[in-house]
Amino acid sequence: MIKSYIYVLLLLSLLSLTSAAHTITVSTGGTSFSLNEDVQNMYNISVQNTDTLNTSNITQVNITIPSTFTFITATNATDATASTFTNTSKILSWANDGLVMNLTTQYFWFNTTASTPGDYNITVTTTSATGSYSTNLSVEVNDTTAPAITLVEPVNATSATTTAYNFTFNVSDDSTVSNCSLYIGGAVYNTLATVSTTTTNRMYNSSFAAGTYIWSVSCTDAAGSTGNSTNNTLTVTAAATLNTSSSSATSTFGVSAEKLSQGYKKRLYKNYKLRFPLDSEYHILKMLSITDDQIEISVESSLQEATLTVGEEKKFDLNSDNVYDVSVKLDLIGVIEGRPNFADIIISSISEEMTTEEPTEEVKDVKEDSQASAENEEGNNLIWLWTIIIIVAIFIIIISYKKYKAPIHKPYTPLF
Repeated sequence: MIKSYIYVLLLLSLLSLTSAAHTITVSTGGTSFSLNEDVQNMYNISVQNTDTLNTSNITQVNITIPSTFTFITATNATDATASTFTNTSKILSWANDGLVMNLTTQYFWFNTTASTPGDYNITVTTTSATGSYSTNLSVEVNDTTAPAITLVEPVNATSATTTAYNFTFNVSDDSTVSNCSLYIGGAVYNTLATVSTTTTNRMYNSSFAAGTYIWSVSCTDAAGSTGNSTNNTLTVTAAATLNTSSSSATSTFGVSAEKLSQGYKKRLYKNYKLRFPLDSEYHILKMLSITDDQIEISVESSLQEATLTVGEEKKFDLNSDNVYDVSVKLDLIGVIEGRPNFADIIISSISEEMTTEEPTEEVKDVKEDSQASAENEEGNNLIWLWTIIIIVAIFIIIISYKKYKAPIHKPYTPLF
């Protein structure tokens, strides 16, 4: 008899253990969702109460959505009997004494939007007299946004006599950009396998013949979405030959007074020139040399030279009226292995009076040369002065010696 009671108690214990189990799935079975970004998506979740006891009915279902998801108001519903719904933005809650009865299944659904692709979890928590039970349903948000591309240089409608260009662009995307290709005239000229979404990307190409080219960039992200840029036009006229080992090509580019007043940015190689107007005259800026950390330029008609490091700015008085007429700033030095260095400069027309504390480079040189000449002249004068003093001293000593030297007396000898 005692053994029978023990068996009954064990059976009840086993039943009570199994009664705590609830099965949570999506409405079609399984435990995961796969949805697209930036659109409304519906989540239909089934809750199965596997309790066998009438006293273990589920009284509350809480669904916690990720912090980056947005719940769409008034899209919540359930096929359970009357329930009270509450929403704390990220926790959706249904409650009722007999929300999900033992050995039954009910459905709970709602809509959200997710703007960031990736893998997430939705947590479903059920509460009954036997306690709480939680499970996670995985959510994959798919990237459906194509990369956005902005072309930088050469700017649209560029016309120049050079055969080599760095085609530069910026790209942004919600996920990793796998590759980008440069298209010129509809054909792929170059492909970049390592792409940055935080800095400007560059694809170098040389040996362009004279002609007009339409170029663009196309990028594909890790999700397989492809984005295309707008088209830019590039015209190469009377192309010069670029020697990539020494960058000895000479090209002259014109810049208008209007662009000069706004600050004109230009990429130059060694020996390249900019021709710009000032009043009724034209002047030339020439790139004399480009090292890894500085450039040397000249500005004429009134010839002046200057050395600049990245970020440094120099001003020039071009008509000797003690008023600065242009400023030149070194914005960037490009160093690419196996190719000539290039420099991005910004030249601007200004009107700024010079002060006595800040003479031009030319004036500084003249002053330094004058000071050195004066010092040399003063040194030479001192040498001559000491030479004269020494000669006079020697002369005086000789005269004094002859004057005061005692005469030599010979013995008297009578004649007879």
